[in-house]
Parts: sequence; structure tokens; C-alpha cells
Amino acid sequence: MSALILTALLAAGPADMASLDWLGGCWVQTRGETRIEELWTSPAGGILLGSGRTTKAGSLRSYEQMRIEVIDGTPTFIALPSGQAEGRFPLKFAADDEWVFENTAHDFPQRVIYSRGETGRLNAAIEGTIKGQTKRIEFAYEACPAP
Repeated sequence: MSALILTALLAAGPADMASLDWLGGCWVQTRGETRIEELWTSPAGGILLGSGRTTKAGSLRSYEQMRIEVIDGTPTFIALPSGQAEGRFPLKFAADDEWVFENTAHDFPQRVIYSRGETGRLNAAIEGTIKGQTKRIEFAYEACPAP
């Protein structure tokens, strides 16, 4: 994406949140006994609201409240994971099918990435460095019925 397009996206503010309509819905990834779910609202009023939950063998492992909203003119991913402080990640890159949020001052992750997969799929990733080592965790979600 060109810098000019990204600048226009960032300047336009809340109206461009509508371009994230593909993120809205219920998403699930199952790995053995571990189930990871994300539930996102459709963009409305300049904000998307999300929640996440990870269970293993039916027991809660973690949960997270999330939102994407415009702060100081920049779409920002905000996460409040269970037992941790809030993290804010301003938009670094946006395309029709991928948004990358980044905060290099955050411990881990430093980047949060959402991309539209094939029909009925959502790809997400968190990445950054831990103790000098680069780490990336990928999530391959499938659409699920809303609870």
C-alpha cells in the first residue's frame, strides 16, 4: 500500500472503520483440547468491540476484551487481556484485506495483525521479540455461529 493511501486512510478516521466489516463475527480455532474464540461486532459509531476466550479441556485459560477505535486520528487496537495491563497498538499498515497494528514499546506482542482469509476464515497473528528472539504466533480462525 502506498504512503499516500495509508495517509488518506488515517486522515479519514471513523468512516474508514467500515472497511473492517470482514472482521465482524464469531471466529474459532481448535487445537486438540484448546479452543480459542474471538467475537467481534460490526463497525458502528467509529468502533469495533471484541472479546476473546481460550479454554482447554473445557476450563477457562484466559480471556481478553478488545476494541478498535480512532484515537488522535489513528485507528488503534486496544487489548485488555486477563490479568494484564491495557495495551494500545496504533495502525501501522492497512489494506482491503489486512490491518497491522504496532507498538514497539510494548513487551510482547509488538504487532497485532488481522487479515481476511478465504471465505469463512480469518487469519490473525501476534509478533514481536522476547529476550532478543523474534516470535510469531498465528491463529487460523474459522467462522462459527454467534453465541
